[in-house]
Amino acid sequence: EKKFYFGASVNPNRKDWKKELEYVIHQTDAVLVKLIPSAQHIHLMNKKHRDFYKALNSAQIPLLCHVGPEYSFPEGIRKKELDCYRNLEKPLECGVRVIAAHCATPVFPIIEKNVIREFSIFMEAANSGSTQLWADTSALSLSTRIPFIQEIVVTFPSKWLIHGSDFPIPIDSWPHLPLITHGITPAEYVRICKTKNPFDRDIRIKQVHGFDNTIMENAEKVLRLP
Repeated sequence: EKKFYFGASVNPNRKDWKKELEYVIHQTDAVLVKLIPSAQHIHLMNKKHRDFYKALNSAQIPLLCHVGPEYSFPEGIRKKELDCYRNLEKPLECGVRVIAAHCATPVFPIIEKNVIREFSIFMEAANSGSTQLWADTSALSLSTRIPFIQEIVVTFPSKWLIHGSDFPIPIDSWPHLPLITHGITPAEYVRICKTKNPFDRDIRIKQVHGFDNTIMENAEKVLRLP
């Protein structure tokens, strides 16, 4: 059985975005489209992208969008305002199902503002009817994000969360210390550290931190699966 699904990335700034998106929709088995606004210089709120969003909505392809700090690309620092979660308002207005990466969490708690509470209010407004905005749990196993995990668990309903790993970003096990990191037991810590498969390791980390197992199943409610 197929274990990996294709996620496309079509920049709406391209002059030929319609042709590229048509190819993705009709000639691939893409389950989503991903954008990193800062790295791709995409102003999500620009009204010129309205037709792009309508095309995604019509094809029932969700938009996975990076939100929050981005340090993998230099532009993530230079154009960080493009990665603000509030910019998701425009695709949501057009009916697109949106997945906000990393729950909008900071990467470094000391130098970056924590907007988890503000983002949760934004999600509540977006999901006042049917659920249209989800957040994924990718890269939350990073040592610098550990301080935010419990806040995420208690703030976001599990029905709005989708499990993600952000692989090949390292999925660290050692920082999740027993009895220090949210009450993880020594036995749970040993089990995590002995787990070789990074995907399994990430799932076990999420479980011991208190994420509900339903976050593993929510993707099929959102992705354009075969």
